[in-house]
Amino acid sequence: MAMSYRYRANWILGLLFALFLLVRVIKQAMPGVFLLDVCHAGLEAALAGGIADWFAVTALFRKPLGFSWHTAILVRNRQRMIEAIADFVERDLLSVAALKQRLAQTSVTTVLIAWVEREGQTQPILTDWLLRHRRLLVAWLHSSVMTQLLENVIKQAATDSLQLAPTAKQAVGWMIEQGYYRHFFDWVAAELLGLVRSDKSKDAIYQYLQEFKASKERSLLGKTVIWLGEQTDSINLEEAAAAVHAELVLAVEEFAGGETPLRTWLEEQVINLAETFQQTADWDEAVEHWKVAVLTQPEVYQTAVKLIQALVADSLTPRSPVHRWLLWQSGRLWRQFKQDAPLRKRLDREARRLVSRMLESRHELIGLVIRQALASFSDERLSRFVESKVGNDLQWIRINGSVVGGLVGIVLFLFLHFLYEPLLAVVH
Repeated sequence: MAMSYRYRANWILGLLFALFLLVRVIKQAMPGVFLLDVCHAGLEAALAGGIADWFAVTALFRKPLGFSWHTAILVRNRQRMIEAIADFVERDLLSVAALKQRLAQTSVTTVLIAWVEREGQTQPILTDWLLRHRRLLVAWLHSSVMTQLLENVIKQAATDSLQLAPTAKQAVGWMIEQGYYRHFFDWVAAELLGLVRSDKSKDAIYQYLQEFKASKERSLLGKTVIWLGEQTDSINLEEAAAAVHAELVLAVEEFAGGETPLRTWLEEQVINLAETFQQTADWDEAVEHWKVAVLTQPEVYQTAVKLIQALVADSLTPRSPVHRWLLWQSGRLWRQFKQDAPLRKRLDREARRLVSRMLESRHELIGLVIRQALASFSDERLSRFVESKVGNDLQWIRINGSVVGGLVGIVLFLFLHFLYEPLLAVVH
């Protein structure tokens, strides 16, 4: 845009020069025409004003027409300009008082919430960052340094104030709330269905019936009864095995397919057990004893570290159960944070106090940063930087100079023609 205004100012100056030459030629050919005299005076003054302002504006940054006397003002006085800008920003624009006043009107937690929940954000900031850096995090997690650190944390957790029971209760409550116990029964049913449908299960049933038959044939009475049954075809182990196998497959299919009395009873038992675990204080002590007993075993460390590494890696995979649980937990804590007005006020107060102390002790860093940033600019870059900020206004000064010069030229011509020259003629 600055280049556009510069082009416009140059175009106007060139147009004025062309019009001045044209009017000058016509005036020579047609002397004594009042309107031509007025136009000639106005264009002459406008051209002079435009050239003068072009020289003045250009002299701020460069050496117009090779003149070195009092030109390239910014380059010659760059250190003074840098000090003036830094001093203005440090003492006036971003003074300690101004920053504290602005800080007092700002809620850090409100800004944080607005940033985290910014428009267009489809998932939490932390989750997005973790997913984008998943491979790097997994590699870092399996490094020798991190492995040793995890071992030390696990050892320390067995003796410090880490309470495992509350976390376990929350996890159990979340699994019940999300219905993951049903997924467990679905998985068990699918595995059982795969087993009972195989020929091996039918063969196993037949083998069991054979063994049962052999155990009964040890007595004379049992042997006689079985012989009579086989002779009358009332005892057929192959048909019995096929019938038992078919009934077993049907029962497992019903269990896997939906609500059956057995599955309903099992699910109720799981829910009751989970509620008992959450409400009974004895479970807390049992969980803590189990934690200490397990974590104090040296052979557990390596297995525990691998498990933690696997869980963390799984938590970085979208749609995994651990990932969903972490999202649920983080969402719950985030909602509590937003609704906890006293906590947010305390955090805002502490943030203001911390920032105020930093401003009072390190405020001069603002000026130092500005000085270092501007000092790193070359002369040409510094000129372009200043020109990019005020270039439009400077080009308008050139345009206005031509306009004002032309008006002044016309006014002076009229003054001389109608007042000064007649008055001078009367005097003489």
